[in-house]
Amino acid sequence: MKSNRSFQELFSEYYPMLVAFAFRFVRDQDTAKDIVQSVFIKLFEKKDTLLVHDSMKAYLYKAVFNACVNHKKSEAVRLGHHELYARELNTDGFEEAVEQTEEEHKLYNAIKKLPPKCQQIFVMSRLDNRKNQDIADALSISIRTVETQISNALRLLRETLSFFLF
Repeated sequence: MKSNRSFQELFSEYYPMLVAFAFRFVRDQDTAKDIVQSVFIKLFEKKDTLLVHDSMKAYLYKAVFNACVNHKKSEAVRLGHHELYARELNTDGFEEAVEQTEEEHKLYNAIKKLPPKCQQIFVMSRLDNRKNQDIADALSISIRTVETQISNALRLLRETLSFFLF
């Protein structure tokens, strides 16, 4: 990394995805954020001497995974539950977790590209698990408009995400 600006861009691009990835292992949002932030702090401290042999994304995933492993180890030692650590953290799941995180990232990026009202209604419906009537009441629109917007969102997402599947 050559400048603070490139570091900021790297952080902005990967932070949300890495937090979601860390959450798969530690099952606590605040802990996941702390782990990812500490990885970025170490990366920033070593930016002038760091040699990345693979892609930066691969490096970051591995660094976060290793930080999660270390967190789980120290948590297990602190709690005295060595068996708990062995059961909860399956290192075979690393590649699967990366793949799932990448797919979720593609989905969220596709949702962000929906028209604003369509996006708002879709998020309220699918991510906030609100009923169509609740959405209509909250936004002062008809239930039919809610249904149409959700239908449009699903169609646009299918079109957008089908490019990633093949």
